[in-house]
Amino acid sequence: MLIIFTASTYIYSQSIGSIISSQKSNPYYIKEAQSQLNAGEIDTALVLYAKAIEEAQKNRIGGNGVNGDLLAEYAYALALHHNFEAALINIDRAMALGAKYGNFYASQILTVMGYSEAAEQFMGEVKVPEWISNDFQNLTSKYSTKISFNRDEPQDALKRASKLAANGQIIQAVALFEELLSFYPDVYIIYADYSAVWEKLKKYECASKMLKKGIDLIPQDNETKATFNTHLNEIHEAWRKNTSNTWAKKIFGAGTPKLMTYAGASFAGKTFSLNGRIGAYTSKKFSGSINLGLSFASKQASGNIGISAYKGWGIFLAGLGVTDYFSKKSNSIGISPQVGLSILNKNQTASFDITLGGYIPFSKNPTVSYSISIGETVYISLSK
Repeated sequence: MLIIFTASTYIYSQSIGSIISSQKSNPYYIKEAQSQLNAGEIDTALVLYAKAIEEAQKNRIGGNGVNGDLLAEYAYALALHHNFEAALINIDRAMALGAKYGNFYASQILTVMGYSEAAEQFMGEVKVPEWISNDFQNLTSKYSTKISFNRDEPQDALKRASKLAANGQIIQAVALFEELLSFYPDVYIIYADYSAVWEKLKKYECASKMLKKGIDLIPQDNETKATFNTHLNEIHEAWRKNTSNTWAKKIFGAGTPKLMTYAGASFAGKTFSLNGRIGAYTSKKFSGSINLGLSFASKQASGNIGISAYKGWGIFLAGLGVTDYFSKKSNSIGISPQVGLSILNKNQTASFDITLGGYIPFSKNPTVSYSISIGETVYISLSK
């Protein structure tokens, strides 16, 4: 992977040399780079981030190289250094790698470049990385500037912006469109093409406002005006449908679903069980799964199979399912409620789960049983 890096001609050679020679672990470089960035030592931070990326490339395992969030941090540092072209390239790469805080760093980079309205579209409800939560506002504000990074003729730049968006290099496209509008605020086609970027991102309100500005610049006798008005109505309809699904999003979450697999054990009196689940998980709010289990009690084995759904509130979760318990001598179907804790790791790739579960069979005189389960769930992203 080509990593673009520029720093000032004079770098603190002695201090940097001592830092690099004293430690060789990639986590150290990252932590030290974060510390230097928080202190406003941008040049030093850039050198350390470049070293961390170099080490990550050398130590890659199974084809996995640089972590997306490491690239995103590096891109932000580059933006603070006013190397916007490199910053934009790296933030797009970071987001393609699924950086957890990609939208946060994208919003900060756009803010540093002076495009605060576009930045707000990416900020939304994103979480701020803990390591920079106390300093990012001051850093972003201190280094904000307006510097042109486009070297193309206007017509070529417009084509390149649309091509970048089509290739998924969204932040580069947004920044280029913003710069074009700052120089050519009366050219309707820029607004129209830029609107398509926000529409692709399902930011329909922003897409609508952008296209409306472009339409207002088109002469009344131009046939293009009617065509764009028709498309504006289509955007409004998509916006309406998107907002009408808010209740479902609140329940199920709006994120890209992840594959969920669980393995654990449960205990109920003298009964010991091994349990597994596989299903789908969305936005820390909702998951559904198919469940399998094998139980042992008094040297007798039995199995179970069922389906369940879970709703989360932070680390707390509650679930409800239907389970069929079967053995050579019996078969029983009933309801299986659960409540407990699900604690995600920092990368949100796995969670430690502990739950209290019940079982209520469908019978005239049901006997309610309880169990405690402990296990781990692994989440596998299905996004590109």
